[in-house]
Amino acid sequence: MCGRYFLKLPPELLQQMFGCENFVSYTESGNITPLQSCPLIVRRRMGEARWGLLPDYAMEDDRTLCAKLKNARSETISNKPTFANLWRRGRRALVPASGFYEWPEVKVKGQPPYIVTAPGQDAIAFAALWSKHKDLVTFTVLTKAASPELAKIHSRMPVAFRADQAQAWFDAPAAQAQTMMERDSISEWQASLSEPSLLDAA
Repeated sequence: MCGRYFLKLPPELLQQMFGCENFVSYTESGNITPLQSCPLIVRRRMGEARWGLLPDYAMEDDRTLCAKLKNARSETISNKPTFANLWRRGRRALVPASGFYEWPEVKVKGQPPYIVTAPGQDAIAFAALWSKHKDLVTFTVLTKAASPELAKIHSRMPVAFRADQAQAWFDAPAAQAQTMMERDSISEWQASLSEPSLLDAA
């Protein structure tokens, strides 16, 4: 799954890497959590959005609901009521990241998370769906079955693309976009155990 990630690149570099027409200012962070505002890319525009989807049917901001909808299974977004309308309307987004944290699916008390990165990639992007409620833009990160390198840690992982795949993700018809999510877009993942105090200091 994806419960925390980090972004250690300046806005100007992200703008260049993802071919955006603009950039938004943000503070580089080693620990981005649900309900935080962070950079979000939609086609060639970069903006700021809150992690945790506020669905179309919500009557008002509901942070508890948003926290529960931080992730969505990519395999079922086309038929789940909460996500199907967004998918049908092409509400695709990308969440730029340097990497993410993953805790073992089998909990071990006191064990710190793994730091997961893609060797050779300065930035990756999680596939996402976004929604707008009044002036509030929110998003959910799409997940899929873990790659062989990460399956020993957790059965799920975020759908991730290289920066040079960004426009293909936005331009693809729905069926092709679904295929993109199923394929292994990142050729290699690396997971290393973090220091116990890493997230406290991030």
